[in-house]
Amino acid sequence: MKETQKQIVKESILKNGFVTRNWALRRNITRLASIIVKLNNEGMSIGKGETRVTEYGENDCKYSLEVTKVKKDCEHKNTTTSVYYNPKEGKAHKSIMCSDCNEKL
Repeated sequence: MKETQKQIVKESILKNGFVTRNWALRRNITRLASIIVKLNNEGMSIGKGETRVTEYGENDCKYSLEVTKVKKDCEHKNTTTSVYYNPKEGKAHKSIMCSDCNEKL
């Protein structure tokens, strides 16, 4: 069965930590903003679009996963999970830090 546009966008955001308007348009996904709203309503935490200029001088809009709070069963009660993208490596990384003492876990 074919994947829906929403499924394609969701998979890309979870894999890379973000999705861009130009990426979506190359895949004939023209209603990216409404898909982002639907994913936020389903419980994902995707930030407001950030306007940027690509290396080719084109305007683009980037939607990224926001930092989420995670509870751990340890001495670090308040932890924050961040997902960020490293373009040189071409993949996303996850970082967990304690919000109280700023220690990387």
